[in-house]
Amino acid sequence: MTVRIKRLELNGFKSFPRPTVFEFDSGITAIIGPNGSGKSNIADGMRWVLGEQSYSNLRGRKADDVIFAGSTARSAVGMAEVTLTLDNSSGDMPIEFQEVSITRRAYRSGENQYLINGSRVRLKDVNHITAAFGQSHTVIGQGLVDAALSQRPEERRGLFEHAAGITGLRMKYAATSRHLAETTSNSTRLEDLLNELEPRLKTLERQAKQAREFADVQRELRETTLRYYSSLWRTHQQQLRELNEKASSTEQQLEQATRDLASAQSEIEQQQTELETLQQQAQELDQQVIDKRASLREQEHQIDLTRQRQESLRTEINRIDERQSAVDEELSQIEARLAERTAERETLSTQLAEIEDRLSTQQQSRQDLDRQINEMAERQHQIDRERETVRQRIYQARAEHDYRLQQQHDLESRAESISQRRSEIEQQITTLQNSLSKANDATAALESTCTTHRQEISRLEQAGETQRKAVETARQALESIQSARTQRSARLDALQRLQESGEGLHRGVQAILDATKSGKLSGIIGTLASQITVSEERETAVEAALGGHLQDIIVERWSNAEAAIELLKRQNAGRATFQPLDTQRNSGNQDRPSLNNEPGVHGIAVDLIEFSPEMEPVLNGLIGRTVITDDLPTTRKILNRLRPGWTVVTLDGEVTRSGGSVTGGSRIRQSGTLSRERELRDLPVEITELDRQRDATQAELDSARSDAQQQQSDLDTARTALRQAESQLDQAKREQTAQRQQLERAQRDLESLQSQTSTTTSEAETRAAEIDQLVSQAEADEKTLGTLDQQRASLMEEIDQLRAGINDADLRVLENDRSRIAERLHGIDQQTESDTARQQRLMQERQQATAERARIEQNLESLAADLQSLTEQIDQARVELESLTGDQGPLAKQRDDLQASLSGRTQRIQTLQQQQRELERARDSQRFDIEREQAQGAHLVERVIDILEIEDPVPLLDEHPIEDDLDMPKLESSLHRLRQRARRIGAFGEETITQYEQEQERYTFLRSQLDDVQSGAEALHSMLKELEQAMADEFDRTFGQVAEAFQSTFHRLFGGGSAQLVRSENEEDRTGIDIVAQPPGKKLQSLALLSGGERALTAVALLFAIQRVNPSPFCLLDEVDAALDESNVVRFRDELRDLAARTQFVIVTHNRATIEGSDVLYGITMGTDAISRVVSLKLPDEAPVPTA
Repeated sequence: MTVRIKRLELNGFKSFPRPTVFEFDSGITAIIGPNGSGKSNIADGMRWVLGEQSYSNLRGRKADDVIFAGSTARSAVGMAEVTLTLDNSSGDMPIEFQEVSITRRAYRSGENQYLINGSRVRLKDVNHITAAFGQSHTVIGQGLVDAALSQRPEERRGLFEHAAGITGLRMKYAATSRHLAETTSNSTRLEDLLNELEPRLKTLERQAKQAREFADVQRELRETTLRYYSSLWRTHQQQLRELNEKASSTEQQLEQATRDLASAQSEIEQQQTELETLQQQAQELDQQVIDKRASLREQEHQIDLTRQRQESLRTEINRIDERQSAVDEELSQIEARLAERTAERETLSTQLAEIEDRLSTQQQSRQDLDRQINEMAERQHQIDRERETVRQRIYQARAEHDYRLQQQHDLESRAESISQRRSEIEQQITTLQNSLSKANDATAALESTCTTHRQEISRLEQAGETQRKAVETARQALESIQSARTQRSARLDALQRLQESGEGLHRGVQAILDATKSGKLSGIIGTLASQITVSEERETAVEAALGGHLQDIIVERWSNAEAAIELLKRQNAGRATFQPLDTQRNSGNQDRPSLNNEPGVHGIAVDLIEFSPEMEPVLNGLIGRTVITDDLPTTRKILNRLRPGWTVVTLDGEVTRSGGSVTGGSRIRQSGTLSRERELRDLPVEITELDRQRDATQAELDSARSDAQQQQSDLDTARTALRQAESQLDQAKREQTAQRQQLERAQRDLESLQSQTSTTTSEAETRAAEIDQLVSQAEADEKTLGTLDQQRASLMEEIDQLRAGINDADLRVLENDRSRIAERLHGIDQQTESDTARQQRLMQERQQATAERARIEQNLESLAADLQSLTEQIDQARVELESLTGDQGPLAKQRDDLQASLSGRTQRIQTLQQQQRELERARDSQRFDIEREQAQGAHLVERVIDILEIEDPVPLLDEHPIEDDLDMPKLESSLHRLRQRARRIGAFGEETITQYEQEQERYTFLRSQLDDVQSGAEALHSMLKELEQAMADEFDRTFGQVAEAFQSTFHRLFGGGSAQLVRSENEEDRTGIDIVAQPPGKKLQSLALLSGGERALTAVALLFAIQRVNPSPFCLLDEVDAALDESNVVRFRDELRDLAARTQFVIVTHNRATIEGSDVLYGITMGTDAISRVVSLKLPDEAPVPTA
């Protein structure tokens, strides 16, 4: 990543109450200053703005510890704000901004705010865009350096997971695991619901099947009854034929008008079909024109491209021709140069032969003198070798003398050091014995603490289990209440839909109620059933007593009834019975029978229902002479005591009239009108009560969940405390073991030092004797060297006299001439060879250019043929386009003509519809005149009313199809058979089927949800396996890279030695990372035995190795070099400079060597007002570094 820090702004954060800005460039920025000046607050600010949630990592205990608390010179502030500005010009961060500013604010109220580029966001959003450079590598303090070594192997694994870039994968793995747990829980709940629903669904399915069978029998019975009584009705209507002649004429006119209207509608439909066909053809033609134009544009584009290609190829031919000319000219020049050099070479060769002859003669005479000189020179060389041997022996003796002196001095220093070391070790043994005793006490105390925490965890787990059972109990109660409410809401919705749709109401009644809703009628109060309230026990009895009157419409005045009847006639909407309140007379019941205290007698019906006072005349007229009893035997007892005109109704709906007739049996009805009205009144009250219970249960569930969460929180806290105590116990045991080992090692060192003291004294005496012997040998060699120097000087004088007789001037001239000519010949040969090679390359280039020119000419011919073909295709396409464009006009005209014709026929249909409505109104008027003559059919109509339980059967009888040669006895037998079958099946209401369909729909929905949830669970399982494999593969790859980088980094930082990373497996099969280090000159040993500086340098080597494998875009180091000595700091600085090529570093330091390697310095100071102040300095190259 190439993300870089541009600025860090602190305002009100810790010791920076005023707005303070730090600008950062690439390279290394050092922050220096005295202790306590606020340097580390800058690192804390960077941690905090990147989302750090642990205030202990920020050196605090609570949220407002990061807000400036005030001082003697300045009051406290109410808000802390830190803004980190990042350069995202590379686009590596998942946000579409080249500069990203992350801001975090904290208020003393405890509120925290996060902003990205000034917009409020969540912590989750900040973590998302900074996930690639998490805090573990972005801000490294001394605590992380020490933790890298002191952590357990499995805890140290986190560093490597971050280096492998799988921290995001592990977060995704955790989120997926949580999602899988939720999915499994949802699946269990769905399975419970399905298991609970299946038995009920089977029962409802059986009941719905019976209800459908009963409905089928009812429909067949109703149809057979209509066939039977319609035949009787038509026989009676035969007597009214004369009265129907006028109505028949009107009917014929109406039928003719209907046929004309149907014919006109058929014609207009045909024309509409033709119009649609024409429009489709026009659209297809338009599309063809569009396609053809697009094709034409594409072909023209191809021609342009072909022409551009031709032009490009012609340009290439011109370039090749120009290059050919240049090559030919250069070849001519090369041939000319080759001819000139051939002639020059022949001349120089002749001169060289002459010089060789002269030089041979002079060299022969000189060879004799050289032989004598060589013999003397050989003697001189022999003397020189002897002198060198003596001189080397003297040098070795002196070196050995100095070495022995140094050894003697070292032995003296060593003896002194051993003595001092013995004193230190004796003191160290005493200190270690005291520390070991304290460590034993601390370990015992921590073991006691761990035991206490384990007991607390056991208690909390038991309490948590009890609380979880309470949550489950409350949840089940809530689900039961929600299920009951759902059922009642569904029932209420079904009843309201039935009420709105007018289900169960006569057509005329529904028409009146609809007209009232739309405002066409006024004074309509409602049906009689909606104006009374009856107990559930007596609903059947009152329904039997009122019968069809339940759908009587209550109106305020007689005029309202007249208006309503006129609307029914006008709309041919059927009939209805009206009860005007202003014309009702309260007849009273003067002949009330004395039935008080009669067993099984409930009383007079009108006294047993609730209604408003203005309804009393209506109800007295309808059921004021009706008595309600338990059963038929009770009815039989009181029947003789009733006057004529009285009626007795049982709770099962049997009706007994005073004349002695009894109507009873299985009631054929879908659902009671009064029971429906009762449910419409009661269900909202029940739903409200269930809502109250649901809210109360939900509150109990929330409270139980809150308690459970608090229990879990306490349990987590206790477990965390146990882990911390166990970690402290492990650390204490490790320190105890380390101290014990240090004590044993110190005792062994003391014994070793005592042995070394005597050895050192003996070696010192031996070295003194060796030094005296070396001094005597060196003096003898000095005398031998003086004699050899005198012999060598004498030989040199004789050699000089012989050389004086040689004349070397002529010989040197000839040799110089020969060398000059030979060099010139060599130069000519090289130039010739270069020109020949150049000539061959140019000839090869000319051949290639010729072939390339031929290929281009061939391509030009091919392009010309393609251009001709494209031109012909374009001409053809233009002809076709003109043809298509010409077809558009006639088609559009034909479509416009058809639309005009269609408009005229539409007006004719409107005229025919108006005629049809006028004829229908005339027919209704004539039917009303006929009905006044139908007194003879009153008995027949009453029979139909009793059997079919409908108020007005006449329209049904009139509309039923005519059947010729109908076998009436056979039809009566069918009616008897169907009634018996209906009684065997039993009555089931339509609500049974509705309830079954609703439950089946709910079951199907839940089953679909369960399948989806199970599929999701399988997908989540697969995703978890893929994530595990991906994390393992990436971890293995990165571990190898980090291990290799750690070895090389350790070697560079220590100037030698070796280190390695070793995997370890724990009891949970989770790979841990062990570190084995061997500083130079020491044996392989545990990290606990390293010195503080060695531990720090080893940790730095590990962190730097991780940086090399997975470099962070920027990194802040907080005094990680504090434990390093001067030489190690230099190596640390050099390694840091190398890493700075890929990572932007900000380092808080006191070390001069680290400061020298920085590019920018920020100095932090603090006065008596406890406020940090900043001084910046950008260092030029080779600039002296000021002291901190």
